[in-house]
Formats: sequence, structure tokens, C-alpha cells
Amino acid sequence: MSNSLVAVTRENHDSFVLQASTPVFLYFRADWCVTCKSVVRLIEDLASQYDSEILTFGCVDVGKDEDLGVLYNVSGLPSYRIVESGTSYDIQGQPTKTSLDLMLTNFVSRT
Repeated sequence: MSNSLVAVTRENHDSFVLQASTPVFLYFRADWCVTCKSVVRLIEDLASQYDSEILTFGCVDVGKDEDLGVLYNVSGLPSYRIVESGTSYDIQGQPTKTSLDLMLTNFVSRT
């Protein structure tokens, strides 16, 4: 089943992220963040490459849901996390599509 980038809000966070049966890649952004606008296509492309039964992709607009940014200790934008079974793994820096794809592939194939 193909994947898409799902808007994660405080209303659907628990069901989409915390109760997910797969790891969830979270992309944190804001409307005012210029860099965020330039990487959204990269994240959408990655989402389309992964089966949603293996890894799902969510986008958090911290301008609208600031409390989710606080929950995940987001200190800069864009920011990325992988959440699995309630544990959040921080992805440092601004990775390229290739390096991010490699990290995600390694993450989902580690078991």
C-alpha cells in the first residue's frame, strides 16, 4: 500500500503516532520556515517509496500545534523524528534525500 504525508495534529497524534503498528517518520515544519518549504517535496518523495505497512509518514505544523513540537523537544526547523512504540529517535541536522533514505531503510530493516 502506498504512503503519503499525513498531517499530524494534537487531535490525531495519539492514534496516528503513539498507537501506530509501524514506525512513524515525523517531519516538523512551520509556514514561516523557508527551508521547510524546500524539503517538503523530498519528504513526500520518500513517503511514496515506502510501504505504509512498514513505515508511515506524518507532518507536524508547529505553528498550529506548538505543543507537539514541545513534546518532541523540537528546537529548530525543519526537524525529523522516527517514533516507534512511543520512543522517539532524533534525526540530527539536515540530511540529504539519499542519506535520509539510507537511515530509514536501515531503521526498518534492523529487526
